[in-house]
Amino acid sequence: MGYQIMLILQPDGKGEFDGEIISFTSTDKSLSLSVSGEVITYNYVLTSNSLRLSEGDLVSPVIFTRLGSTPSNDEEKLISNDYQSSPSGASTPESTPGNIVGSWNGSGETIEFKSNGQCVYLGQNFPYRISSGQLMLTAVDGEYVFSYSIAGDKLTLGASQGSVTYTRTNTTTGSNAAANPNPGGMIDQTIVSKWCYVDVNSYNSGASNSTTCVTLNADGSYEYYGESSRSVNTQDYSGGTSSQETDRGTWYVQGDRIYFNSQSKGLLSYQLEKRNHPKNVKDPMIVLDGSPFVTAYNMPPWRQ
Repeated sequence: MGYQIMLILQPDGKGEFDGEIISFTSTDKSLSLSVSGEVITYNYVLTSNSLRLSEGDLVSPVIFTRLGSTPSNDEEKLISNDYQSSPSGASTPESTPGNIVGSWNGSGETIEFKSNGQCVYLGQNFPYRISSGQLMLTAVDGEYVFSYSIAGDKLTLGASQGSVTYTRTNTTTGSNAAANPNPGGMIDQTIVSKWCYVDVNSYNSGASNSTTCVTLNADGSYEYYGESSRSVNTQDYSGGTSSQETDRGTWYVQGDRIYFNSQSKGLLSYQLEKRNHPKNVKDPMIVLDGSPFVTAYNMPPWRQ
């Protein structure tokens, strides 16, 4: 979700997790953190510079990168769930029939699988994972299991009630991409502006801040810029991290969703809401999948 978390594990079994003091124990495939008297146990996969945590209180896996290092290509597979923990604790490739990440249309509906382990269906987000040729979606009332197969641009999902086949959405990007590649979409001129999300946190052992801005242009193009930094200063450890990211492409709105044809990530979509800032009521916002972005320019507030 764009929020950075620092995890410190020290040789004496103590450490820090998101600013809280912890103690921990581990086996060859599980990590147990004691936070404020509560013990939470996660499954983990460890490579030379990356640590993948799953289960426990997490709705989807989280990837940590060793401070000061850059994940290798093999380690980046952890992010897309291509690795699972073997009985010995080593990481082995997950066997999957094709790449499910992307947007798919079929039976009058659209389903999108994102690389961060989130599935967007009927305007809602559901964590998903793939294991042993099956697709598992987690909802508030439990986990749903589907068989799935991919043949070319066709995705078939099967359950006890039957199967549904979807076709991969065209995700052509770059300077030749059409400003409105979806005939049912439109360029909503009311949200043409620069929108920014700022998150600043400070605590006893450090601080973090991030800024994300997206400029929606009237011609259907967009520009994205994000930067974040994190600092830690404890008795045993002192350091910091920083990162920057840029992107561009085209955008359009269809119903209550906004779609981005990203040059680097392909087709992305988010639930779109228009709200006014709860404190500065004259400042309009767009809310993308629950994350509020405030206008950077002078604009009239939305009519509620």
